[in-house]
Formats: sequence, structure tokens, C-alpha cells
Amino acid sequence: MKYIWSKKSNTKNKRNSANIILFLRYAYRKGSPWAILLPALIIVNASVGICSVFIPRWILVIIQKNRGAILYIAFSITMIELILFLLKAVGTVLKNNLSIAGDELFRNAYADLGISQSQIRYEESISPSNLELLESARYGIWEIPSLSNKLEKFGSSVVLLVVNCVIIISHDWRYLIIPAVGFLLLVPLYNFVNQIELDNAQRLLPENRAFGWYCKLISDFRTSEDIRINQGEAFITGRCRSLMDKIYAVNQKSFSKKGLYLGIIKFIFQFQIIATAIILGYSFTSNALEIENFVLMFSAISAISSASNEIVTGFNQVKKTGILLSPFFSLQRHEFEIHKPKQSVTRKEIHELKFENISFSYPGSTKRVLDHVSFSISAGEHVGIVGMNGAGKSTIAKLMCRLYTPKEGRILIDGVDITAVPEDEYCNYIAALFQDFQLLPVTLIENVIAKNHKEITKEERSRFLELLRSTNLNQWVSSLALKEDTCISPDLSKDYIIPSGGQAQFLAMLRVVFKDAPVCLFDEPTMALDSDNEKAVMHLMDELNGKICIMISHRLFHMKMMDRIIVLKDGKIVESGSHDALISENGLYKRMYARQALKYEVELS
Repeated sequence: MKYIWSKKSNTKNKRNSANIILFLRYAYRKGSPWAILLPALIIVNASVGICSVFIPRWILVIIQKNRGAILYIAFSITMIELILFLLKAVGTVLKNNLSIAGDELFRNAYADLGISQSQIRYEESISPSNLELLESARYGIWEIPSLSNKLEKFGSSVVLLVVNCVIIISHDWRYLIIPAVGFLLLVPLYNFVNQIELDNAQRLLPENRAFGWYCKLISDFRTSEDIRINQGEAFITGRCRSLMDKIYAVNQKSFSKKGLYLGIIKFIFQFQIIATAIILGYSFTSNALEIENFVLMFSAISAISSASNEIVTGFNQVKKTGILLSPFFSLQRHEFEIHKPKQSVTRKEIHELKFENISFSYPGSTKRVLDHVSFSISAGEHVGIVGMNGAGKSTIAKLMCRLYTPKEGRILIDGVDITAVPEDEYCNYIAALFQDFQLLPVTLIENVIAKNHKEITKEERSRFLELLRSTNLNQWVSSLALKEDTCISPDLSKDYIIPSGGQAQFLAMLRVVFKDAPVCLFDEPTMALDSDNEKAVMHLMDELNGKICIMISHRLFHMKMMDRIIVLKDGKIVESGSHDALISENGLYKRMYARQALKYEVELS
């Protein structure tokens, strides 16, 4: 398995800072106030830190100079604390707004990740390497909400470090030796901690992905029937426990190492404070420092120690986030091989669809599913494609929809290679109903029209209702309280209905007809329907007159209505012609048809 991170890339990855810059550009491109709020928060929090260094000295000086003026001292201290309170209040408001902006960027990034997946070739999108990259990108996106906090701490700590170094140098530069030594010791220790965290995330990526999938599976109502009736709970929870055991074992080992290094870091930090107090105490007792300067130096050195700790921590965390965001920006840059369109079909009508010497094998297999297949279909022609299981029928549908690219040959529409047509434009020319079609968890009408409820026009709604009246779904939809505006899933609405398999297939069929594309493709359109509804589907196909219509089906009785039938065997066309012509040839089609006819006769008897 090829991981996104390696030990070499963890320590010497030059693109980490580039990814953070890319994220800043991304935030700017999205119009987010994130990039403005972050420096404002850094300035405010740094000001609070600087004030905290000077406040003890200021209070001490005020008390020394105004020993008898209790009210003046109280008023002065109150004003100092009020200013500090106002700065902290402004910082809190900025932090809350920054958090909101970060959450918004997180949601935008998640949406853009989905969009980027839809813009690469389907065959690339389901490849193991892409699925791994996609999971890594999702993991990295979850770092976005916390990135602002990491950058804020890092930025304000840098400002504090510089200001306090100036304060100390103005008195005696030798006081910087202790925090400098501590800083040099902290850097490699935090690098080790960062390395452990990245390696831990790398090793557990497959297990976390699998664990999340099983948790989603057992809680999804769509699979609950099968899980319940087959008593699959024990199987799934057993898999989850096995994954959790492995995750726990890896975490225990890495957390033990991490705890050791963090303990050493804590010891160094505390040692700095103690050493600082001893040295400054010696300087004070030997009259090298006045009391107010002693307080200022102690506060400044302590602030430098804390800032150094935050800088090293923040730098490593930001570097880690840069590494984790790398897969997301890799997908955003579309590093997959995507065909760039060279030609464009500007017409809405398609007069001819042609398969020209098409051969195809699925990724990871050398077996040809299609072997030099050639045929053409003209506008207005309804063609059926039949064959035994594995003959290549559904593969033709997937190639036609550009889900896969042929290894040899071309698919042409009006003489233009479909790979040369912009994908958005090509999708306007074809409507398809697949065997494993999916309905979205939205309303009935939104599923068919494929538009947001508010964007559906009166004309579109009228056409939908007209199509609905021509099907057996009309009575069912009319009986619903919200009619066609009823949601078909409990995911997004309390008022929902779950359609049966046949009703769902009818809705998917309506989606194809409503799209009114010049090429219509049906892969097993009557698979979940009874005989009465099968007739209704065939009647609905009358709406497709004048279009290129392709039906793939195992039920050969529908083929009588087709103008032409293409028979596949082992990825090759073995017969082609009308139903009557193929019956007279005494070939594969006739044998398949005869077996089905005999089966139905037995059932009817």
C-alpha cells in the first residue's frame, strides 16, 4: 500500500508551507473573512501577552511611588485590568468569528472535494489509489477548523518572542542564554512528537476508514433489513472490535512514545523557570537588579520560554496540517489524467450514435469484456441489447455514458469522438437508467427533475404531473399528504415515504423521460416491476419516439417492440436484426427466447 506520507517526506517535505499558502489563497478565493480575522486576532492576543509582561512591573512601580494613596493605586490597577479585560473581550469576539469562518471553510472544502471527484473520470474515481487519496483528503480537511487556532498561537508567540527578546537585550543579553538553550532542546523533541503523530495517522488510515464504513453500515436504515434478518449485527460488531483492537494497539505504542517525549519537554520547561528564578534571584540579592526590573525580567524570560514552547509546537502542528492538506490540494489541482475537449457538438439533436471497433477490459483485468464491437443507431431507432450474464451488455452502457474509456476504438456522435466533447455538454445528450440506480433523499419531484425545489418552474411541474398521470404512480402520489413534494427518505425530513422497489424504478424511469435527451439508455428498466407495470413502462417509452433509444434487458418479451436487437456473447456481437428475423435464424436469441417462453408457459399452467 502506498501511503500519502513517508518518513522522508515527513521531515523534508518542502510543500508543507506551500500548502498553507494555498489554503490562504483558497480562503481568499472563497471570500472568507478568515484571512483578515487571523492577523487581527494575532495582534490582539500578542498585545494581551505583552501587557501581561509589563503589568506586574507597572503595579509595583505605582505602589512604590504612591504608598499612601490607596484610592489612586486602586484606580490605576482597575484601569490597567480594564484595558486588559477589553483586549481579551475583543480577542474573544475575534476568535469566535474566526471559528465560524473556519467551520465555513471546512464545509466549503468538503463540498469542493465532492466536486473535484465528479470532475475526474469515473474509472479513476473508483481506483484504489484515488479512494486512498480521497480518504486522506477527508482526514486532512478535518484539520481546517483547528488550523486558525494553531496559526494564531504561532503568530502571537512569534510577536511575543521578539518583543520580550528586545526587553531583555535592553537590560542584559546574557539572560537570553537559558531560554535559547531550552529552545534548542525543544525543537528536536517536538519534531519526534510530530513524527509519531504522522506515522500513527499513516498506519491507521485503512483501519479508520474501514471502522467508519462499518459504523455507517450498521446504523443505515437502508441496510437494516438485511442485517436484521441475517443476524449480521454480531458479524459487523466483531469486525469493529477487531479493528478497534488494532487501532488501540497502534495508539498505545505511539502514545507511550509521545508521552515520554512530552514528559521530557515538560521537565525542560519547568527547569527553565527554576533556573531563571535562581539566576534573577542571585542578581537581585547582589543588587545587580532593582525589584521592578527583577519582576520585569522574570516575566519576560517566562514569556519567552512559553512563547518558544508555543512556536515549536505551533510550527510542528502547522507543518503537520500542511502535510495532511496535501491530498486535498492534489485533488483540487486535478492531478489525474483528464481528457481536454478538442471539439464540440453544438446541436441538441443527435442523428447517429456509433460504436467503432470497441474493445474494453476493466482495470486490473486482462480479459476483454468487449472485443471489437461495432454498430450504429440512428435517431428514431429503438434498439435492444441482449445476451447471457457477463456478455458485456452493461459495459456498453457504461462506455456510452463515458464512465469508462475504451481501450481500443471510438464512440462517435454524429462523427465526433465523445471524448472530444466537453463532459457537461455531453451529459445533456444522454439520459440513462442503470441497474443499480440511486434515488436521492429529496422529494419525489426533485428526484425526477434533478433541480432544487425553489428552482422548479411551473412549466416543469406541469410536465412532471402530466408524465405522472401516464403511469401507475399517479394514484400513489395523489394519496400522499405532500403529493409530489414528499421526501423519499427519513435522512432529511420527518414527513417522508419510502417507495417500494417498483415505485423507485418508475421514478428513475421518469427521470430519463423528463430529461428529454436525444439518447436514452435503459439497463434492465423492468427488473423490479410486475407484468402490469412492465406494460406501463413500455407505454411510457412511446414518449421517446424520434430519439435514439437503447434497452438492455434479460426479459426478451420486450424485444418484440424494438426495431433492432443486438445479441452479445463473450463480448462479441453474434447476431443482429429484428425479433422476427432472429427467431427465424435459429440462433442464440431464439434459444434464449424459447427458454423464457417455456418458463412462462409452465408458470401459467
